Amino acid sequence: MDVLGLEERQLKVYQEMLRKPSAGVDELAGELGWSPEEVRKFLAELAEQQLVRPSWESSGAYQPISPQLGLAALIARKEVDLMRLQSDLAASKVLAARLEEDFVQSVRAKENGDVERLIGIEAIRARIEQLSYDCRSEVLSCAPDGAQTAQNRSAGRPLNQMLLERGVNFKTIYLDSLRNDRESVEYAQWLTDLGAEVRTRATVPSRMLIFDREVAVAPLNADASGSGALVVKGSAVLVAMCQLFDLLWQESRPLTVDHRVPKADDDLAAQERALLDLLADGHTDETVARRLGVSVRTARRITADLMGRVSARSRFELAVHATRRGWISGSHG
Repeated sequence: MDVLGLEERQLKVYQEMLRKPSAGVDELAGELGWSPEEVRKFLAELAEQQLVRPSWESSGAYQPISPQLGLAALIARKEVDLMRLQSDLAASKVLAARLEEDFVQSVRAKENGDVERLIGIEAIRARIEQLSYDCRSEVLSCAPDGAQTAQNRSAGRPLNQMLLERGVNFKTIYLDSLRNDRESVEYAQWLTDLGAEVRTRATVPSRMLIFDREVAVAPLNADASGSGALVVKGSAVLVAMCQLFDLLWQESRPLTVDHRVPKADDDLAAQERALLDLLADGHTDETVARRLGVSVRTARRITADLMGRVSARSRFELAVHATRRGWISGSHG
């Protein structure tokens, strides 16, 4: 009865009237043990609920309405109220979702107004294409993958050509291992012939593209650059990325016709030095190979060659000899 809006004492009056339809107020009060004023109050409330009606024969008296009619009508009214409530709740949920979205966008606008998230290779390439068309003066690029795939070369060729033909200053850094892949070298040479500056170094920390030093694109996951990327604008992060590129550029070597990797000193190639640094940092052969842009087999061959050069019987002995010769930086633990 609570669901229908009936209180316990209202229900008792109604039940008593159903048992004695002709009972008056005084008789009902006597049966229930209440005052006549209380009974009249509950009868008036039951009349509002359309469970009793004024008597057609006796003034001030009431007659009960059959439960089949009275309660059915009350239930129908409650169902209408419930449907209206459900409709209001549904509308409230829609409004809450809209407000939540507005709130999230507002927070993102305040906290990450200079960061745009891209998901999937199609979205990444489309955004890079737009940024390339908007670029005015300079593109800075880091490619840590070693030999460039045919797909990457095909995707980058028209955009890079467009930029270079427009006179945009184009600088790109590849891994030294790119020099071991003929097609990649030919592509890098093609860039150079169009006016680009191409350099290589033993390791490149991350892929990135910087346009006019105003906007940069970097992968969300360095091991799966095509899965997603961030577009960064006008922030401290962008400044740091530009400074990192400048530092890497200073430490890189221009690409030459000679495909051999230049030596960092008289007896140690830059790639070999980078491998020793990575091993000293505790990286596995797989990580070392990925960072150098070579196969695991090649990374292990370079390690074996270095061990043979210093007559080391283990990697530990190699580390000792490399440290004595100054091949490993003292900053490694």
